[in-house]
Amino acid sequence: MTIVPDRSLPRSWQSRSMPSLLSLFLLLLLAITFCGGNANSSGARLVVEVHNWSDGPIQINWINPSTREASYLSDVDEDTYYEINTFAGHEFELREMPDEDTGACGSDDDETCHIAYLTVSDEEEQQYRVLSKMVVTLHEKYDPYEWLDDEDEDVNGWKEMESPSLEDCRNLLQERLQLAKEKTANSAEADESAQYPRLEAFDAYYACLEAFAAPSLDVIKNEIEFEREIRTKISGRMETITCRDDTVQSSPDVHVRTWNGSADGVERTIHVKLDRPASRIHVIENFVSQEECDDMEEDAMPTMGAAFVSDGSGGIEASAARKARQGGIDPEFEEDHDEELSARVAQRVYAYASHVLNKTITYEGQEQLVSIQYAGRGYDDVEPDQYKAHCDGACDGERYSWGTRAATMLMYCTIPEHGGHTNFQNANVHVKPERGAAVFFSYINTETDMMDKGLTQHSGCPTFEGEKKIVTQWIRLGVTEDEPWTRLNTLGVRRSDSYD
Repeated sequence: MTIVPDRSLPRSWQSRSMPSLLSLFLLLLLAITFCGGNANSSGARLVVEVHNWSDGPIQINWINPSTREASYLSDVDEDTYYEINTFAGHEFELREMPDEDTGACGSDDDETCHIAYLTVSDEEEQQYRVLSKMVVTLHEKYDPYEWLDDEDEDVNGWKEMESPSLEDCRNLLQERLQLAKEKTANSAEADESAQYPRLEAFDAYYACLEAFAAPSLDVIKNEIEFEREIRTKISGRMETITCRDDTVQSSPDVHVRTWNGSADGVERTIHVKLDRPASRIHVIENFVSQEECDDMEEDAMPTMGAAFVSDGSGGIEASAARKARQGGIDPEFEEDHDEELSARVAQRVYAYASHVLNKTITYEGQEQLVSIQYAGRGYDDVEPDQYKAHCDGACDGERYSWGTRAATMLMYCTIPEHGGHTNFQNANVHVKPERGAAVFFSYINTETDMMDKGLTQHSGCPTFEGEKKIVTQWIRLGVTEDEPWTRLNTLGVRRSDSYD
């Protein structure tokens, strides 16, 4: 399954993405469901196009015929289309996505986020167009090459060249444009079909340029990946040494600045340790008071229990990779800001995240604050309390998926006598905890919506002596009161509407 540029616009204007493992898994699931007898009797695989001609991005979900649960397939930007490999009888849910800043949908006074459904028929060629307010229409697929006669050379003639040069690509473009001009000489300029030959000429040109650049880019890509693997292996070995050495101090700052955007009006010093578009690590002095820490610890006590991790299938499980105790904190937010201490802390977190990510981020739909406690039992403990290297959100360099984690605020309330540091091994950033300080790290480039590629992978070093108590707030984008984080499982897949 891939997102393909809609041919109503030049490819250079379109967004493109590679298929995710999740999409491939869902494709397998579609096939399994078909084999179980939920598709048409012919059993033919169909490729259905869903063109987004609406006023904004949409989300496509597959409806499981047995459970009626909606499983996420992909987001589709405006003026692009999505190809689904499927079977007749399968049903899909199309959701209009809200604006991340306003939470509203559409471009007029109607801000409702509309939902539509389509059921795949047994026709071989199906093209669905999603118009404003999620009106879905069915059309015949258009063959973009039908303007070429049989005697015309192959539209992808550049593929016959072993390694096209830049001049080859330019000549190809001129030939294609001339051929398009001849073939559409008698077509009205306003006729949409008359635009396709010219667009296809540019498509062939862009494809030729890709073939021209591919060998050089492959060499560079392979070299970067090789060096990255070496660096990752070395950093993993070094972490064990770093975590056991209490004399190691926090990594040097890239630069230092101040921030006073909190409701309490306090100006705080920010130590920037890493400053990349998709990977930021900041240490904030005096972010949380002892009074606030004590209050949050008390609120978390009733739910304090063993900490869990994602089980890889959408749920949670206990793991040796994370040995600690944790409890949830549910702040009560008030309109007049006469709030309890935990709510003030949460508001401070969202204010700072909004400042750094240049987004309007509020508490609606977010995860609760979590108090996490680690106990030291000496350097000889074979299974010390710790959280081994992990990423809080996706760190694979792929596009951000709605509603998943984008940033983390980790607040130090109680500092152990030995151990308990925070280590970002791939970024060569080490943070020695200080009482009241906080570490903020984000793993998304909000300009491109692309995720970090492993620089924010981190670990909570083993706690050897004393106690380490922290409070963590994971921050998500796009969630609202009506669409909270609980709509997703731990894989970031949307649960069904019937999920309670």
